[in-house]
Amino acid sequence: MKRLLAWWEGRCASSGILRFVDRNLRGIGQVMFQDNPLSGLLFFVAIGWGSYAAGALQVAIGGLVAVLAATLMAQWLRVDKAGLNSGLYGFNAYLTGLALATFMTSSPLLWVYVVFGGAVSWW
Repeated sequence: MKRLLAWWEGRCASSGILRFVDRNLRGIGQVMFQDNPLSGLLFFVAIGWGSYAAGALQVAIGGLVAVLAATLMAQWLRVDKAGLNSGLYGFNAYLTGLALATFMTSSPLLWVYVVFGGAVSWW
């Protein structure tokens, strides 16, 4: 496992896109206090599968959109790199996106709330 993570870190160091993916996956993993992109991927897949099985795919999409908005906002504001790289700016946004998409009806206004909520929830 350590070799796999070391390989992944090496790839992320040389690619801005992979670093962005890594930050988002770590943000999702931080929901369960896991600073690990593989844990974040597993959590995302599990929530996606549960959402799909329940017929509420907007829940998984809402979480993803919110964590992307938070990470983009944190990068734009040039926050602490160590915190950003460990996913600390994405976990609250992920939970916000999941909650909004769970308790609100699917409408264009929902997605405005998800993007805005994700972008400001880490503050």
